[in-house]
Amino acid sequence: MELKVAYDNLRKYNPILKPLPNGSPLWKKVVIEIIDSYPIDEEILKSAIVVGGSLEDKDVTDKMYEFFKRITDDNLRKLIVESWS
Repeated sequence: MELKVAYDNLRKYNPILKPLPNGSPLWKKVVIEIIDSYPIDEEILKSAIVVGGSLEDKDVTDKMYEFFKRITDDNLRKLIVESWS
C-alpha cells in the first residue's frame, strides 16, 4: 500500500483528520489509537501500520513492535516490517 493511499484511507475513516497534513505529530496519536483498537477493520489497520512506519517516532515504533509480538497474522507482521524499511 502506498503512503498516500494509507493517509487517504485514514482520513475517510475519521473525517476530522482531513485538514491534518501528512507527517503531522497528531498522526502519532491516531496510529497508536488504531493499533490499540485491534481488532479493527483490516484496511484501516493496514493503513495505520503504513503511516506509523513512516513517522519515525519512538512511541509509534514501540507500539508497533508490541503489536508485532502479539499478533500471529503473518501478512500483518510482514506489513509492519516493510513499513519500517
